[in-house]
Amino acid sequence: SLLQDPRSVNGMDMTTISRNQHIPQYCGSCWAHGTTSALSDRIKLSRRAAFPDIQLSPQVLVDCVRANHTKGCDGGDPTAAYSYILDQGITDDSCSNYLAKNEQCLPQNVCRNCDPKKGCSAVSDPPIVRIKEHGQVAGEANMLAEIYARGPIAVTVACPAAFENYTGGVFEVNSLQAS
Repeated sequence: SLLQDPRSVNGMDMTTISRNQHIPQYCGSCWAHGTTSALSDRIKLSRRAAFPDIQLSPQVLVDCVRANHTKGCDGGDPTAAYSYILDQGITDDSCSNYLAKNEQCLPQNVCRNCDPKKGCSAVSDPPIVRIKEHGQVAGEANMLAEIYARGPIAVTVACPAAFENYTGGVFEVNSLQAS
């Protein structure tokens, strides 16, 4: 059951690695990390933790997604990321390592192979992960139902200005004040 902690399902960790979007440098790519992390975890769950883990590349999304005002390291939208993956597919980290910077959306940045003597070039016909569909859910009950049915989800939060100064504890906003 997915109601169990996915870090210990019958004693087995069903999650992929945790990452820091700001390593090796600052990059506002939480939208790409949340999307690839949720999808990578769903893949691991569906494969019952079979080796090797498939860790999808957030860098491809940083470089290539521009829909819904998405701007790479300057913020983005998980729905735009899922739409890109639906249309184009996505490679894993073995094709495109996370650089934490905006690069051009070129074939060699989607999947590259590097030779110390010849430099880097695009991989022709790289392994691509595809999805059949995606959508949005809102509200606690709907999010829980989606997680239970299919696994982890990418989530965005609308933050009022007061949240910028949050330091801990329970943050509450009067719904009339939220914008």
